Amino acid sequence: MGLVECGGGIMNQTSHAATHHGGLGHWLWQRVSSLVLIPLTLWVLWAGVQLAGAEHAEAAALLGHPGHALMALLFTGVMFFHAQSGIQVICEDYVYPPWFQSALIWLTRVACFAGFVVSAFAIGRLALGA
Repeated sequence: MGLVECGGGIMNQTSHAATHHGGLGHWLWQRVSSLVLIPLTLWVLWAGVQLAGAEHAEAAALLGHPGHALMALLFTGVMFFHAQSGIQVICEDYVYPPWFQSALIWLTRVACFAGFVVSAFAIGRLALGA
């Protein structure tokens, strides 16, 4: 891969190709997930206020309602997706060498997926009253 001139500066050709192929989709998904997080975050704040000082049984009762359990699950999934997307952009822009960048992106994906699975399991246990 070589260097190409771009707008008065020089850019690595790999970055140039990545910008034209996946950049717009990634940017769009970040905006969509941030918009979806607005009402979900408002719900989390509402639930937090409702459960302030509550016992475990009250939290389990709140999440025992299917609508609340679904909201908690959606919030957790979208939040981990949005976090992973944002960290990926930071890694792609600022982390070198490329092998370390790829390893860090992979590790972030695994960590976010594991966080979602553990959260979903906890929400499921509370929702089912276990």
